[in-house]
Amino acid sequence: MSETMRSRGLKLDLFNKDELHEIHLATLDVLERIGVGIYEDRALKLMDEAGAIVDYDRKVVKIPQHLLKELIKKAPKVVTLYARNPKHTVRLEPRGKTYFNNSSYGIKVYDLDTGMHRDSRSEDVASFARLTDALENIHVYLPTVTAHDIPEYVRALYELAIALENTGKHVSHATYGADAIRHYIRIGAKIVGGLKELKKKPVISASTCPISPLQHSREDTEVLIEFAKFGLPFFILSMAMGGGTAPLTIAGELVVINAEVLSGIALVQLVNPGTPVLYGSVSSTMDMKTGKLALGAPERPLINSGCAQLARYYGIPSWIGACSTDAKVPGSQAMFEKVMTAIIPMLAGASLIYGPAVLDSGKTYGFEQLVLDNEVIGALYRIVEGVDVNADSLALEVIEKVGIGGHYLAQKHTSDHVLSDQWRPTLLDRGSMEEWVKGGRKDMCELARERAKKILASHEVEPLEKDVRKEMWEIVKKAERELRD
Repeated sequence: MSETMRSRGLKLDLFNKDELHEIHLATLDVLERIGVGIYEDRALKLMDEAGAIVDYDRKVVKIPQHLLKELIKKAPKVVTLYARNPKHTVRLEPRGKTYFNNSSYGIKVYDLDTGMHRDSRSEDVASFARLTDALENIHVYLPTVTAHDIPEYVRALYELAIALENTGKHVSHATYGADAIRHYIRIGAKIVGGLKELKKKPVISASTCPISPLQHSREDTEVLIEFAKFGLPFFILSMAMGGGTAPLTIAGELVVINAEVLSGIALVQLVNPGTPVLYGSVSSTMDMKTGKLALGAPERPLINSGCAQLARYYGIPSWIGACSTDAKVPGSQAMFEKVMTAIIPMLAGASLIYGPAVLDSGKTYGFEQLVLDNEVIGALYRIVEGVDVNADSLALEVIEKVGIGGHYLAQKHTSDHVLSDQWRPTLLDRGSMEEWVKGGRKDMCELARERAKKILASHEVEPLEKDVRKEMWEIVKKAERELRD
């Protein structure tokens, strides 16, 4: 028997090669015959000069198959999201480990003290960043909620600076308008010591969402162009809704998503070949009873696992919506939906999953929910890791040593494997009923709330250097004056 260790992670492919190819061919047909709406003049000109068929009056671009294939090949197969604390740098690959970032752009917070939904503020952006910094299974930070106390025209820049100040992990966000995105890039450059250093080690990234079906807005395309000029990581994130802005059938919705994402990636590569991109989707299906996007629907993991597989088909890392829920508060519905929506995309090999902290169909975010999601992810990692079968794991020697009727507690083989082969929860209760009652009969939500409060009260983030912090906020204040005028 071979002594070589063999790690065999669990994997799941929803589609075979022929089915993926059919979705690919349908997408090429859509982009070549129907096209996409692109409402930014520079982008139209770039597409025209590259050989696409551009209707300037309707602002519709039809992309020939050969051009699309040529541009998609320019996208890197590996995207590295650097962090100002190097130990948190993340390397995303089409067939690599799955990482997680919190969900973002919420407008309300599930308050830790009152248990009520309230409008979010800038201090919540900071608190979510500090909580993310402390949680081992949340690897990238997006400003989780909106800072309603900051004027809208400069809000994203404040949120970016607050995030960078309160976590050492990679920060991804978005803003609108060419002027705002230039300030956004200056803030990132200040953190690492200049634009050249930012290009080498981008500690920030940005993203845009196509408007389904098959449209790229002027504002988003401006951001795409300005960001891609510097070769910084940029993510295209479809938000298609089956039955509403995409076909209700999953295969049909995947064609729309694929067309939106690939056309965005193609535009990025036209602006600056080799710019790192992620193939993104937070799409789901419409609940035909309510008319809302159902984030906790079982169709969602099927849709977005398909997207992860399509991204792999093109050799591009994926950014996938999962670990999501429509529940209004932490609890049984939230946990049911989050596990259901997360496990399939993980098995499908998603590179980066977008979802922890989310409640209420993406409107509200909870601190204790982020802690709960961190726990769930840890358990799911253990499942996806799979099982090793080799001479050591088969344990014949120790089975013979213990023999009939013995125990394995004192065996070195047990101590050698206790950390590597067994996941250890931090919130789940595995004690006796008596111990649970004595401890106050607390459920997971209560324990997560206590842990969130403890982290926010005690966790220390690696601080920015004083001069860097001062100059970063000077950039924000200057931007505020310029954008206001």
